[in-house]
Amino acid sequence: PSNPCGSVATESNLRQILQIAQDFSIPIISDEVYGEMVYDSNNGKNKFYSMAALSKNVPILSISGLSKQYLVPGWRVGWIVIHDPINAFIKVRTALQKLSTLLLG
Repeated sequence: PSNPCGSVATESNLRQILQIAQDFSIPIISDEVYGEMVYDSNNGKNKFYSMAALSKNVPILSISGLSKQYLVPGWRVGWIVIHDPINAFIKVRTALQKLSTLLLG
């Protein structure tokens, strides 16, 4: 979902995006901070699908956090999940590990 008032991409739409990303060797950064905040007024059709769960060969960085989904505004706690079946994010993984060590001490 784009935000609590926005649209929800269907599984079919997401699979089409994944196919294009695979065809052109494009990794995906998926902002899933509103991931579980889907207001279903469409009998189960407005379901959230994580890009990483649908991907078999496209590398994906899924980004999420606490403040939106768990109603803790002001908390700046978030995470990045690396889905990398083809080892395209080796340098990114190393950089994120260095950055988190720098930030956490």
